[in-house]
Amino acid sequence: MMQKNLTKYILITIICLIFTIALFELTSIDILVQDYFFNLNTNSWIWDSNEPISKFLFYDGIKKLLILFAFLILCSLVFFRKKETIKTYKKGLIIVLLSAIIIPITIGSLKATTNMPCPKNIEYFGG
Repeated sequence: MMQKNLTKYILITIICLIFTIALFELTSIDILVQDYFFNLNTNSWIWDSNEPISKFLFYDGIKKLLILFAFLILCSLVFFRKKETIKTYKKGLIIVLLSAIIIPITIGSLKATTNMPCPKNIEYFGG
C-alpha cells in the first residue's frame, strides 16, 4: 500500500514538473508577469534591487533565512536526536535539510551553465 502511494506521488511530481517546464518554455507568460513589474517609461523596475529593505527581503534576507532554517534543523538532528519529536520526524527533517542544501546548489550551478537570462539582462528590460 505504501509503495503504491509513493509511486503515485512521484508520478504527480513528475507531471507537475513537466507542466511547469512546458509552460515557461512554450509560452511568454514569464515576460508578461515581469512586464507588470517593469516601467517602460523610466526603464526601471518597480522595486529597486539596491534599496536596502527590498534587497534584504528579496535577495539577502531569504538566503540568510534559508541558511538559518537549515542550521536549526541540523542542530536539532545532532543535539536533540533523543527527543521523541525528533525521532518521530527524523526522516522528514533529513529530507528538508538535504533539500535546503541541494536545491540552492543546483539552481546556482544551473544559472551559471544554462543560457537562461535573468530579467534584468534581457534587452527588452534594458539589459
